[in-house]
Amino acid sequence: MRRITSFAAVATLLSATAVAQAQSTPLRDDILAQCPALGEQLPELLASTKQQVDRQGSVQLELRVSPQGQLSVERLNGTRAYLVATRQAVQALQCPTAAAERYSLTVRFADDTPPKAATVRQLAAL
Repeated sequence: MRRITSFAAVATLLSATAVAQAQSTPLRDDILAQCPALGEQLPELLASTKQQVDRQGSVQLELRVSPQGQLSVERLNGTRAYLVATRQAVQALQCPTAAAERYSLTVRFADDTPPKAATVRQLAAL
């Protein structure tokens, strides 16, 4: 019994270490340069949500691109009314041209304009 408890503790420690290392990897902020289709398709996918919610907001995402180009959302924060639709829209897209890494992306929903995807660096310039 003591051996199982010891093994479980080691497995938990290794798992926590792997998560900490993955989270400490710096996020790239050039997803739109790596995947221009994302900047074109995402506003189209979110336009109806913007019309339904009809208010300003933003969603910050941390996403991962797999070696096959599949996008998966790891973290999501922002205006609650837009969270689910943004996650679904991003995960519906593929980006075979992007490097298989972690990225940050902010989607802004502004009045009288379609949703706009911008990287963190681009937002700082706004």
